[in-house]
Amino acid sequence: MTACVLPTIGAIAILVYEDHLQGEDVVHRETMLRARGLMATIDRDLAKVESSLQVLAASQRLASPDLTSFAERLEGTPRSPLVQNYVETDRQGRMLLNAAARADESSPSVVSPLNPTRVFSSGEPEISTLFPCTLHGLPCIAMTVPVQRDGETVYGLTAELQPARLGRTLENAALPDGWVAVLLDARGSIVARSSAGGELLGRQVGADLVASLARHAEATLTAHDKAGIAVITSHTRSSMSGMSLVVNAPRSLLQSKLSSSFARLIAGG
Repeated sequence: MTACVLPTIGAIAILVYEDHLQGEDVVHRETMLRARGLMATIDRDLAKVESSLQVLAASQRLASPDLTSFAERLEGTPRSPLVQNYVETDRQGRMLLNAAARADESSPSVVSPLNPTRVFSSGEPEISTLFPCTLHGLPCIAMTVPVQRDGETVYGLTAELQPARLGRTLENAALPDGWVAVLLDARGSIVARSSAGGELLGRQVGADLVASLARHAEATLTAHDKAGIAVITSHTRSSMSGMSLVVNAPRSLLQSKLSSSFARLIAGG
């Protein structure tokens, strides 16, 4: 009788393991789809910020900086919830205008902690990595667009963005239990998370993910997070911002399901 049962158990075990592998493939696809979708949502939000900055940058008042005129212009311009401050700098990074500062605090003697370079070299918008924002010194990211005069970029107009606001998109993503979404800047530092974002702001992700980010614009892998926990990870990089969106699913959930399936198989045998 035992000789008859063992081959049957073996065959079922193979089916259970194949089902496990299929389940892992499903998680691979789902984490990537979630990463792409969340990155696209954040890109749309950033595109709105860029559009409003371009409108401001086209103002003749910015080509000949005057703090009072600039403040008046801002009052009539809708501000994205992402934006916490506006700053204008010259090629040397000197802060000419700071919307959150008093008039005597915005002078060419003050150097902005952000010194965009691509804006002046290419005339294209630039999104920063994390830096200490001028408003309160806490880490933030910024978008800068060129302010041009006679076809030449003379200043950079910057919107400093709140990481916590970017994190709202991740927090509202309704991810499965145990899954985590993370937004990274171009250096691999944490900008926002679907949970505990404020606590981990500015920290680097695990070595496995850092290596994959350096090699691929988009990939799915089994990696280990900073706590050493095995996770199925998908990441995708935005061609617009250079930032990456990562979605992690704990591999232990799949392994637990596999163990339960085998336990039921043995009990039934």
